[in-house]
Amino acid sequence: MTSESFPRLALLQIALALLTFAGGSRALAQPASAGDSGAHPIFYAAPPAGFDAVAAGDAELAQYGIPPRPERSSPAFAVWLKLVTTSQTRLTNPKWQITDIVNGTPTDLRLAGELDNTTLMNNSSWNAYAVTGPNGYFKLNSSWVASSWDEPGIGTEFCAYGPFIAGQWVGLDGLNDNDVLQAGVSVSGCPTAYVAWYEWYTLGCTSNEAGCSQTNLDIPINVNDEVNVEVWYTTAAPNGHAYIWDQTTQQSVSVGFNQPSGDPGSGYAGNSAEVVVERPLTYSGLANLANYTPFYMQGCAVDSYACGGNPAWTNYNVTMTCPPWNPSNWCPSGGANLSVVNLNTESWLLYFTPGGPTLQ
Repeated sequence: MTSESFPRLALLQIALALLTFAGGSRALAQPASAGDSGAHPIFYAAPPAGFDAVAAGDAELAQYGIPPRPERSSPAFAVWLKLVTTSQTRLTNPKWQITDIVNGTPTDLRLAGELDNTTLMNNSSWNAYAVTGPNGYFKLNSSWVASSWDEPGIGTEFCAYGPFIAGQWVGLDGLNDNDVLQAGVSVSGCPTAYVAWYEWYTLGCTSNEAGCSQTNLDIPINVNDEVNVEVWYTTAAPNGHAYIWDQTTQQSVSVGFNQPSGDPGSGYAGNSAEVVVERPLTYSGLANLANYTPFYMQGCAVDSYACGGNPAWTNYNVTMTCPPWNPSNWCPSGGANLSVVNLNTESWLLYFTPGGPTLQ
């Protein structure tokens, strides 16, 4: 990779890259520059001094791009309260850049068994903990998913290969659907770079619209920074929202955006919520997973429940495997786990660890 974070192949006209997965395909979006044709994201201004988010109505929270207020009895309420009461600098006019990176649905998703009340699955691009409720559950107004983590470092990479990327994000839809409403942080190697981003992956989206592929935001992120990310859906436009808060630097951004157009059946379904480490799709195919330091994604919460805490939901533990890998002979015969996640059901912390050729 070059010294630019996730460089774009400007003006390059190529065919759509497709990767098959259970239930559909992943289409690589055409890269574009900030300001190209397509919907401009909406960046929300900070609330005025003295604004009381706890007492404010839903419309007032929405006016300032503040994430939905959880129930006071929810374990997520204390996290939300910290977010709305901590002094921070809201970036209201950040630079944004559409890239050629696609954080999509899991590639080659396949069943791997059952453990207790959790469905185990393997695939080539996601390491995730996900939940599903009744069909369309997360299509209710102000459905949300959130998590926080200390941004992991990455080891020395074999820079003749790659690119090396480890994306951490939270999202709605994607497990068994053709779209993902998502936001998070990606760390890349050769050289090391961190970037915050949002995206509404939509099968068949090929426009230069912001959100069609990974759309970077220039909120500074550094290794070991404590990052809080929340994504939510509203029935009123803009339907997608992301709040990214670097608690170490006390800078934040709140962005609203609509779903790009795509293939029939790629509209928002609201069937799942997830917390994910991903190796995304680039023009050269699936990126190699960066050798990240093991880390916790803390405070994982979905619609006022801790992840996996709603007995009416189905839980999924999704493991990332190889092949593919560059070079291919680094992936052992029979494949290997590239990244795994374990859930602590007492603290509801998710612990992500790399493996296989990622560690070489």
